[in-house]
Amino acid sequence: MSVDISTIGFDVGVAAINMEAMVMLGDMTPKTTVKNYSFETVTFPVTMTIEDADYTSTVEVADLAAGEELMVEFDTWTNYPGQHQVEVCTELSSDENSENDCEEMLVMVSDDARQKLVLEFFTGTW
Repeated sequence: MSVDISTIGFDVGVAAINMEAMVMLGDMTPKTTVKNYSFETVTFPVTMTIEDADYTSTVEVADLAAGEELMVEFDTWTNYPGQHQVEVCTELSSDENSENDCEEMLVMVSDDARQKLVLEFFTGTW
């Protein structure tokens, strides 16, 4: 579905989940970037959920101007080894375009530094 931005009064979305696909065991601060795609300044909550890790954190984004992006930091996540499905959603009640409200990614947590090194080697991440 194509959306004509010029007709949207209220539209915020998740521009990126700012987390590595492979992380080491330990405390981390999950981050995401949200964007105001509309022509109005808005205030809204954004929530990160890591369902299988029993983690949910909500941050209130205040007065995000039209066209601006903001990196949001969530509460510390004390992770544990395994694969974890991460979901981030914006929750603007008057949002007129729900297609960009949520993003997901898979994060692998390892307690073996060799495993992270192998993944970085094969993905080209240095």
